[in-house]
Amino acid sequence: MTTAYVASNQLPMAALPTLSGIFQRFPATATNTGDATYSPDGLEVSPIYGLGGQPLQGNEIIAGGNVTLVSYIGALLNSGNLCWVLLDCTGGAQQVAQATQSQHAIQLGQANAMFAPLSNSVGVVGQSRNASLSVTTASATATFTATELIVEAALGSSARYALANVSAAINLTSTGAGGMDAGSPPVTGFVGVYAIFNPTTKNVALLGVDATSATVPEVYGGSNMPQGYTASALVGVLPVASSKFAVCQLVDRRVTVVPGAIFNTSTVSETFAAFSVASAVPRNAKKSTLGLGIVNTVANANMSLFVASAASQLGVAQSSNTCVTPGFGHVVYDELPFVTPQTLYFASRSFVGTPTFTVYVQDYTV
Repeated sequence: MTTAYVASNQLPMAALPTLSGIFQRFPATATNTGDATYSPDGLEVSPIYGLGGQPLQGNEIIAGGNVTLVSYIGALLNSGNLCWVLLDCTGGAQQVAQATQSQHAIQLGQANAMFAPLSNSVGVVGQSRNASLSVTTASATATFTATELIVEAALGSSARYALANVSAAINLTSTGAGGMDAGSPPVTGFVGVYAIFNPTTKNVALLGVDATSATVPEVYGGSNMPQGYTASALVGVLPVASSKFAVCQLVDRRVTVVPGAIFNTSTVSETFAAFSVASAVPRNAKKSTLGLGIVNTVANANMSLFVASAASQLGVAQSSNTCVTPGFGHVVYDELPFVTPQTLYFASRSFVGTPTFTVYVQDYTV
């Protein structure tokens, strides 16, 4: 709203100035909240400009302050028509022109443009502290919390935001902010969960994406981002059964699940062969903690199960045991990275009886 200032001179003006350089001084009765005008001695109203050559924005003139204006008529301001330039006001902010030399004062707008990329350069998208999400019983809803979370408009973007004290919920039965980005969740598979941010309203919400058959990006890449939300970060990829979140616990980027057998065989082969863990581990998984179980039908059977990240035996984990009693089992837990999404390699050894080799998934990290 325009703030109008008026004053009366001891020797009233008969007409407005027709040249630059006429000074006016008066005590301000109000603080300007935006642009402002001045009318001396009941004469015509003219706009007030700052020393930067722009209309006032707010708080350049402070109630109770002493105001000094000077008339200006020229091509630089107000299309050549009369205006008043604010030289000073007690306690008021001072407008300056854009800095172009080393000794010039800098505008706040220039400073924001210069330093925003620097202030946003710290942190990696999805980086968090104390990130957590818990599903204790199968449910269509879940709540994500984090002490701090980094979101971005795009990978490498300077539009990066550090969000504090995040708490947001998702409901798989709905769409839009707080639900799926589009359609329904998979009946069985995985849902990628994004934290999304509206920089205008400062609102944080969750958005689900079907992550069953594809690796989802670290920043939401679909075409269904809710209006106003411009930054995001993948916070986790969670298991889904019967279109609900399965029991799991997300801590940072690690998802702990109810252990279940994903591979079971009696085949004995010392040549590493591929097997899929897609039923329990999403394509986004970088590594997984596995249980390697072995059992035999006869006593005193020497057996070994080997699981590796690649056929070259990269990162091989081993479970070896002598089965003293038929049916006696042995399980070893180890963590393996994925070279190929959802794919690991196994080899085995057993010389007597009928062995059973089993691989369990305990958790995975995305």
